[in-house]
Amino acid sequence: MLDTITAYYDSSESIANFIILAYFVGFVAGMWKMFEKADRPGWAAVIPYYNIYKMSEITMGNGWLALALFAGIIPLIGEIIAIGFLIYLAVQTAKAYGKPSVWAAGLIFLPPVFLCILGFGDAVYQGPQDVKLADPTQPEEKTYAKTVSYKTTRNEPDPETVEFEVDETAE
Repeated sequence: MLDTITAYYDSSESIANFIILAYFVGFVAGMWKMFEKADRPGWAAVIPYYNIYKMSEITMGNGWLALALFAGIIPLIGEIIAIGFLIYLAVQTAKAYGKPSVWAAGLIFLPPVFLCILGFGDAVYQGPQDVKLADPTQPEEKTYAKTVSYKTTRNEPDPETVEFEVDETAE
């Protein structure tokens, strides 16, 4: 095994191949762990374009936004749209894992390193941020939960007595 690794260092082309392989392994490993933190299958990180679809689904709530990458086949304007989408995806990924928006720069320029930090580090998946799932024209409803605790006691004179304690925690 060591001989094989040292053989890669014998020529500059092999060094480039080794760096590309290390880049790919770091990218996939970090994304795999990020998917697992978001309760998605980790194997999705290995499949090209599907991994971007799943990442869009995890970070923005809608995976079909990844179709913006296919606009890249249109000269100039499509490439600008695709690059803009990747920058937006990096910002939303940082926010979904509880990091500030500045982390997007690391996700853009050193993706394998920052994906591994998010995947293997202490980052917690918080779900899509800045996503309005409800109709903004409707008023917001407040929902309160009521906690009901009860205990059953049997008294000697009357064995069928049941006592209930209700604790309402509504504001």
